Amino acid sequence: MKRGHEADEAEDGQVAVDLVKQALANQHPYDCILLDWEMPVMKGPDAAKCIRKDLCCDTFIGGVTGNVLPADVAYFKQCGANWVFPKPIRLPDLEAVWTEYGLIGGGGNASDCTHDTSIATKSSGDTPPMGRP
Repeated sequence: MKRGHEADEAEDGQVAVDLVKQALANQHPYDCILLDWEMPVMKGPDAAKCIRKDLCCDTFIGGVTGNVLPADVAYFKQCGANWVFPKPIRLPDLEAVWTEYGLIGGGGNASDCTHDTSIATKSSGDTPPMGRP
């Protein structure tokens, strides 16, 4: 990935949940999780809900959707997303939110960008995998 970001990519929402579960069990949680709304097997909002409630994971979750109606954004956030990005997601927009939340840059616990890890899901190919900023 550009600018030193590394990524794990999940082909569907259930795989994303499984990867998060495994990372938590190995005591190497992700720093960011991107979930596309339209994923096979388990949709993004459902995966976010599972990650928050079943796994008790507080990692930053970014929802990604082509449908940015206020009700849809609110629903994704209600399910556990910290932020919702419109498609196609742009790396500068993502990095700005990461900086705002203290995941990279001038603040937070993850200012050493070489150690951050993230996961992203894919659906139609317009959501880039994310990773270690």
